[in-house]
Amino acid sequence: MKIPQEMLIQPIDFDTYNQMHRSFIEQHLHDTSQVKHFHYIQDNLVRTEWVLRNMHFDKKLYNILGQLPPLKMIAITMDSCGDASEIIPIIHSMCEVSESIQLEIYERNSHPELMDLFLTNGSRSIPIIIITDMENQVLGKWGPRPAAAQALVAALKESDLSPKEKTQKLHEWYRADQTKSTQIELYELLKQIQETYESIRN
Repeated sequence: MKIPQEMLIQPIDFDTYNQMHRSFIEQHLHDTSQVKHFHYIQDNLVRTEWVLRNMHFDKKLYNILGQLPPLKMIAITMDSCGDASEIIPIIHSMCEVSESIQLEIYERNSHPELMDLFLTNGSRSIPIIIITDMENQVLGKWGPRPAAAQALVAALKESDLSPKEKTQKLHEWYRADQTKSTQIELYELLKQIQETYESIRN
């Protein structure tokens, strides 16, 4: 599948994405009408900064990042998404290491047609990471979270915990995992893309 170029309008880079969140915090520091959203974004910034400080690259993932053809990683997300705060900084770090991968971030609610191309079991789950060539041909899709985290979320849905407790359990899993599961799954996807590219080229 090829993503129509008209759906890929006004992407933002990671620094802009992060700064938008910081600006929201500054502008709504005393805005009681935005308390819930304020705390979502505040918590997400803390998580993002933790990942950026503490992520250590899986060796296989690090090595393959230097062996790939030109690619785009298209991230569909939104500022209040807790999983995105754990995932997007990993994607950013990958693109910083690789000279051949370009990161484009799109807000889900501003790009509904793009989001609807990549539903998860009929749902607009985020974050979704789409890997394309430079002509927007889709080569792979990943998200909204690693398989082990997805299994945890499914189990938590059946529990009697409060929404706050469920969120806490999920992010405790992310801290204990230390980004390893996400890195391994992204490596496996990139390895498939690399092998496909090389078979076509040869």
